[in-house]
Amino acid sequence: YKIAGWPTLKLYRYGREISTYQGAHTYEGLSKYINKLIGPPLQVFESYEQLQQWSDAVDVGIAGFLLAEASLEHDALKLVAQDFRDADYEFGVFTQTEHFTQFGVPPDQNTLVLFKKYDERRVQYSGQFSTAEIQRFVREFGPQLVPRLSSDNYEQIKQGHGPKVWLFLPQDGSGSEGTEQLEVNFAHVARAKYREMTFVLVDPVQSPTIAARMISGLQTPVLIYENAEGQHFVYDNKQSFAIDTISKFLSTQQGPSVVRSEPTPTNPLDEGVRIVTGATFEEIVMDTSKDVLVLF
Repeated sequence: YKIAGWPTLKLYRYGREISTYQGAHTYEGLSKYINKLIGPPLQVFESYEQLQQWSDAVDVGIAGFLLAEASLEHDALKLVAQDFRDADYEFGVFTQTEHFTQFGVPPDQNTLVLFKKYDERRVQYSGQFSTAEIQRFVREFGPQLVPRLSSDNYEQIKQGHGPKVWLFLPQDGSGSEGTEQLEVNFAHVARAKYREMTFVLVDPVQSPTIAARMISGLQTPVLIYENAEGQHFVYDNKQSFAIDTISKFLSTQQGPSVVRSEPTPTNPLDEGVRIVTGATFEEIVMDTSKDVLVLF
């Protein structure tokens, strides 16, 4: 039964193992988990306002904009919602077609909208409403694609596949509409190129050490392409951070090369020994007029 340790809590449905519980083994954690399992898989939204409040509050939510509640599309979405009960996703149905356009949804077509608080923030699907296709859509767009750098994931990110693309967010614009649109554009580019590159968001306030090392002296937002050799290329932030211009930059790998460096000390001499940083290495160590003994 692949039990690696105990206690282990597994969910079986209709004789099939669905998932292993990963939450806290506390009364509150287990109560929340079980209440979600026994509650209705689909929430029915009775008004435009109710759906709007839900979409603003939910971490990840999939809303079915359906032409009729009694339909094959409704049944397919319900089956998918049941399969994802153990995930941190919520599902709902809205059938008031006169309000579809207020959510950017065509009033004459069954549509899914996945709302989330990261990446693109919103993804729309109007394809085939089979259980398999809905599952594929949720599995592809539900998980977070672009991680936000933290001490917990730094090593994992550094070992990620391909070149790295670092977006250092504005230091004074956290949570602003402009910063959110910047993240959305970055996520759209990542969606097209994530098989080739690793994409990372960095908040310079939350990650000051790596910000000092990688973007010292640069004005945020800063977009850096790091190739396989560790060379850094900086996007010209005088340009728009539009999807097409970011994509072109990554495709052509254009931009001034930047060497990763600690900040240059105000007094570079320490008891007669000169302190060299990445920014001053070429000037001091590669001086062809003298020998330089370097302790790394």
